[in-house]
Amino acid sequence: MSSAVPRSSVCLHAGTDPNYKRFAEITQDPDLMQEKYLLIENRMDDYFTVDKLTADWFAKQTVEDADRLLTDAGVPCGIVCNLDRILHDPNSAEREMVVYTEVPGLGKVPFVGSPLKLKSRPIQNRERAPLIGENNDEIFKGLLHKTDEELEILRSNGVI
Repeated sequence: MSSAVPRSSVCLHAGTDPNYKRFAEITQDPDLMQEKYLLIENRMDDYFTVDKLTADWFAKQTVEDADRLLTDAGVPCGIVCNLDRILHDPNSAEREMVVYTEVPGLGKVPFVGSPLKLKSRPIQNRERAPLIGENNDEIFKGLLHKTDEELEILRSNGVI
């Protein structure tokens, strides 16, 4: 298994015939530029072929180059951000999209913050998610109405 950071992706909308034509022209791939593929029904008939050819073109591009080429041609698209990209993106820092939360045993860990930024109702950074089993007693007692004695019996019998 690779330890490399996963590569980002580009979300492409070339489903409509005009968008597909612009996309195919950008690729300069003669297979993608075939006349028959200018109609969506033909692309759908050969979906797996068109999908593979499209993936092959993207594999040769950086996400930044693909995004720039497609955007310049008027093809709707956008970079899909992975965690590494979000953590190092200046726009993410400006929008306070990275929040650090103390996690027992790990220290401060970065998380993606809320994309909602409302002046009238600011989003507060919430506490971290509970560790496995951390809230068991609260759930057993509060939701299931178990007593300490019942919980001790369940623990001693290996039920919980």
